[in-house]
Amino acid sequence: MKQVIKITLVVLFFAFSLSSCGEKLSGKDESSFDSSRKKVEAKLNDKEKEKLEKALRVTLSEAMWLKMNEAEKYTGESINRISMRLVDGKSYSAMLDLADDILQKQQERKVAHLQNEIDSLQKYKTEFELIKKELAVFELEPVELDLEDFFGEPVPRIIVSMKYIGKQPLKGSQGFSYILKKRSTQAIISNEQSVYGESESVLQPGESRVNTIVFNQNKKCKCPKNSNSLKLDINV
Repeated sequence: MKQVIKITLVVLFFAFSLSSCGEKLSGKDESSFDSSRKKVEAKLNDKEKEKLEKALRVTLSEAMWLKMNEAEKYTGESINRISMRLVDGKSYSAMLDLADDILQKQQERKVAHLQNEIDSLQKYKTEFELIKKELAVFELEPVELDLEDFFGEPVPRIIVSMKYIGKQPLKGSQGFSYILKKRSTQAIISNEQSVYGESESVLQPGESRVNTIVFNQNKKCKCPKNSNSLKLDINV
C-alpha cells in the first residue's frame, strides 16, 4: 500500500515539474512579450494557439476595464502595459485559467450591473406610482365653451379647469394632456400638453389648474352649437 502511494506521489511530482518548466510569457515589455509568445506557441498546435489568442483578448478586455474603472490605481499606465502585467510569467495553461477567472468576474459584474439597473427602475416605478396616485386627486370642473376674438375673427375656445381635491399641499409641477375629439367620429380636433408650476411650486387644496384650448384657428371647423357633441379626454 505504501509503495502505491509513493508511485502516485512521484507521478504527480513529475507532472507538476513538466508544467512548471514550460515556456512562459514575459510582460516586461512588448519586445520580450512577442519573443516569449513565439516560444510558447512553438509548442502548441493550431487549436491551442487559437485558445491562447482568445485568452489574450480576454486579458486585454480586462485591462481596458481596469483602466476605465480603476483609473487611480493605474495612473500613467497604458492598457497594453496593464495587460502585459496580467500575463507576465503565465504559461499556456495558466493563461487559460486566467481567462476563465476574468470571464467569471466579467459575468459577475454584468449581473451586478443589471441588478442595479433593475433596482433603479423599480425605484423610479415606485416613485412614479406615488406621483400618479397624488395626481389622481384632480377633479375636472364643468367645461366652458365660448368664442374668443382672434384678430377680429371669432374663434371657439374651451376652458378646462382641474381642481386639486387632495388634502395636503402638492409640491412640484403637474402635466396635463388635453385631447379634444368629435364624439361622433372620434376625430381629433385638438391635442396639446400643458405643464404647470416648477419643482418648488406648491398647489394648495381647492386650487385649480386652468387651461384654455383654442382651436379652429385655420377655420376648418365651426364652433359647435352643442358642447355635448365634443368629447374631452384628459390625462394627468
